[in-house]
Amino acid sequence: ENNNNKLRICVLMWYNDGIKNYADMCYKITSNYCKKYGYDIVKSSKVRLENRKPHFERLPLILELIEKYDYVIWIDADAHFYIDSPPIHTVINAYKDSEFIFSGDLDRGDNGILEGDKDLHVINSGFMILKNTKFVRDVINEWAYSEDLYKRRTPAHFQDQGVIRLYLQENINDIMEKSKVIPLGVLQNFSILENMKDKYANVYKNYYDKFNLHKPYVIHYAGIDNETRIKLITEYYNKTS
Repeated sequence: ENNNNKLRICVLMWYNDGIKNYADMCYKITSNYCKKYGYDIVKSSKVRLENRKPHFERLPLILELIEKYDYVIWIDADAHFYIDSPPIHTVINAYKDSEFIFSGDLDRGDNGILEGDKDLHVINSGFMILKNTKFVRDVINEWAYSEDLYKRRTPAHFQDQGVIRLYLQENINDIMEKSKVIPLGVLQNFSILENMKDKYANVYKNYYDKFNLHKPYVIHYAGIDNETRIKLITEYYNKTS
């Protein structure tokens, strides 16, 4: 099933040489997924924000490219789409009115799985879908460059993710009304949670049915040591390439 709605969609990645040993594989896997459904993919290693940690580099990259597309999708360099996942534009079509589509995170409620409005600001920005609107571009701009938000980010060790969580928590510029937060385990799951799939199957069920999923769209290898990360990514890469 190709991108039959002809939405212009681009998947974005940013990483530097320090993590090439696994990020290149993630890029190739996700490239194959994009090819399957007719999405563009762009990776960059250009430094655009000298005075911030590399986490922030995705924000000016998003701003540079978003106006060429209807939607851009950010994916961290330690994550990749599953090749056999359905097209991600099904999610976009389901939430056409949402300008941001976010994923919940592990530190939210019952391992991030809870539905409802509790702690909706606790998102994991390692995967997110952004609509090309003025509102989104303005938020990304503030997220990248606001000193005030950076100083107040919640919690402080979360780098750029802390900034967007603060934005959501305080509902700055009514961002919550323009966003959809989907529980962890649908858009993305962490490799460390693989064994919890069945336990939460009933929570995912309505989303899985809606999007014809049998597992999350994306696997994110966060919070593990590099050796394990490389091993797991290499296994999937070899299996699918």
